Amino acid sequence: MNIHNIVKGKESKMKKLVLVCTVFLMAVSTSFAFDPMGPATNPWQEGQWGVGFDYSYSDMQINVNGSRYFNHYGISSKLPRKLLIHKYYGTVGYGLTKNIGIFGRAGAASATTDLHVGGAPFAHRELNFGTAPAYGFGVKANLYKKNKLQIGTTAQFSWINDLSARRHIYDFQHATANIDLMEAQIAVAPTYQLYSRVMIYGGPFFHFVRGKFSGKGICDYCGVTDKHSHTIMEKSWFGGYLGMQINFIKRSLLTFEYLHTAAGDGLGGSILIPF
Repeated sequence: MNIHNIVKGKESKMKKLVLVCTVFLMAVSTSFAFDPMGPATNPWQEGQWGVGFDYSYSDMQINVNGSRYFNHYGISSKLPRKLLIHKYYGTVGYGLTKNIGIFGRAGAASATTDLHVGGAPFAHRELNFGTAPAYGFGVKANLYKKNKLQIGTTAQFSWINDLSARRHIYDFQHATANIDLMEAQIAVAPTYQLYSRVMIYGGPFFHFVRGKFSGKGICDYCGVTDKHSHTIMEKSWFGGYLGMQINFIKRSLLTFEYLHTAAGDGLGGSILIPF
């Protein structure tokens, strides 16, 4: 068999793979994301620092114990079963060794839910949450490398504190709600070098969610408060992800990725600048 044809065939397959990945990522770009994970391998050299920016939009189904968070003077609401969260992070990373790197994140988050409050003759209205602090940290480690293939592991954790919402019902009644949330994502995944500036990565990951939902129905006129607190947990704790990393300016890295569990789908992105 002609060597030239073999090489040409491999290049054609690689181009098709890149095209498929690009189309796939574009197709899900209107869906949502968990915290961006990036390649599971360590992107920093020993002693090297890096800064960056991460963005995600989570859309997940959640388990909240109980059936409703208040039922007061005809004004009622069921507990949320769906949670949508915007997260904006600034990121700092450091290479502890050539194989192990650590990073920290800090920023803000905002949220909406499928939560509605109201009651006859008042229509049910959405209860949307404001902005709250968000932060986290993680570690990446190289496990194996041969030619263009690398395998690594990553574990990352994030917290959102005191997401709050308030909805006026009528003259003397209103509802409030608060959410505290912790998320963890753990993966062991390969990374493959397609071209000198393009890598694809992905694999299975675990996703854990724990938190607390607190709600109140308040009657200012009669001085009565109906208050409850509930535990939040994920509906699915296992999924997979697929991403692409591009070295677009010197050593600056741009990533796009899609994540999926049985309870949610997502798209995430990040910029990392090692120095």
